[in-house]
Amino acid sequence: MSCWLAEVNTSVRREVLGDHKPALTVVLAGIFDPRWLLEIEVIAAE
Repeated sequence: MSCWLAEVNTSVRREVLGDHKPALTVVLAGIFDPRWLLEIEVIAAE
């Protein structure tokens, strides 16, 4: 399961960010129910 999720994640990041490579952490885990709404809030500072 996580293999295709990693590919989708990478594809979307490349599409949105292009060559810009920000510091990031991606955690792919099969511990959620697909019916859930998952919201993640992030604050970045320079």
